[in-house]
Amino acid sequence: PALSAPAAASAKPAAAVSGSAAPVASGASAASPATSVGAGKPGLKDVRFGEVAYGFPPSLADDQGYFAEQGIRLNHLPFNSAVNMIAPLGANQLDVGAGAIGAGLWNAVARGVTVKLVGDLGHPDPTPPGFPQQDLLVQKALYDSGKVKSISDIKGLKVGMSVRGSSVEYAIVKMLEKGGLKMSDITPIELPPPQFYTNMTNGGVEAVFAIQPSITQIVLQNLGVTLMHDYEAAPFNQSLGILYSGPFAQSDLAVPFMTGYLKGVRKFLDGFVKGDADAKKMAVDAVVKLGPVKDRTVFEKQTSYFLYDPDGKMNVQSLNDQQDFFLQTGTQTTKLDFSKVIDTSFAQQAAAKLGPYK
Repeated sequence: PALSAPAAASAKPAAAVSGSAAPVASGASAASPATSVGAGKPGLKDVRFGEVAYGFPPSLADDQGYFAEQGIRLNHLPFNSAVNMIAPLGANQLDVGAGAIGAGLWNAVARGVTVKLVGDLGHPDPTPPGFPQQDLLVQKALYDSGKVKSISDIKGLKVGMSVRGSSVEYAIVKMLEKGGLKMSDITPIELPPPQFYTNMTNGGVEAVFAIQPSITQIVLQNLGVTLMHDYEAAPFNQSLGILYSGPFAQSDLAVPFMTGYLKGVRKFLDGFVKGDADAKKMAVDAVVKLGPVKDRTVFEKQTSYFLYDPDGKMNVQSLNDQQDFFLQTGTQTTKLDFSKVIDTSFAQQAAAKLGPYK
């Protein structure tokens, strides 16, 4: 996909990045921050990193010391949703955020909050065998009974999904359209991703637009059946992104962070796309060590993965399509000039440092 021209940022720091993780109250989960491999090492600079789920590349990059190589000690700060990272990013209480792109981000930017979207954090890809970010799963009992066999049959059901007004909702609407449905045809239940599995178990929802590792948990426990992958309706959707606070984008850690992150992305691709068993084990070790899901089989038997761009490139046309959707639905108030928000220069510099991915 074509990329937009970068909005260049200064390479010199306007101010030093904070040396410790400040409290981040808004939307942060109660889980304790994970311990970085750089903890206790002298000379490293702290980067406050907000994340909704412990993704393979950041966890792998941290656990393998790729961030430490760049002079960075990562402070993992868990959030319930990426929307809740925007205020701390704007207030310089958070340096880097990782999560779904949405109207809340664009509305904040329109109000004057300085946040930069700097790189790909994952996207669905229809290239065989197919790489989804989210799947629609229905309770196995409903499927086995014949009541629900396709997406059109979920009409009237309680359906779990991530936060509305995001790239995830955009893909869900596109998936519903494949079945001739609108959001008003179902009862949407907003849930933090870790609760997808629990609510399918206790009957809180009858179907769910789930992400990993919930998809694998639901399938392995024979709780649900997959009806559709998101790449069938929204291929190459730029669903997830890396966000920098304004001060961090101006700091001397902006390119080093991206370099460490992309090194983790490439090692992930080695393991999960190219089939390198050692690289895959590294990734699983990291996400089990740092994340809340400690059952290795969930990751070792994971049924699907979405893809990351080895150079951090983003599909800006997809972002424009999402913006049109948010404006139409009224969740976004002002149309933005993305050249003022998207800055691809850090990923470009990091990819140049690492060389071509082969």
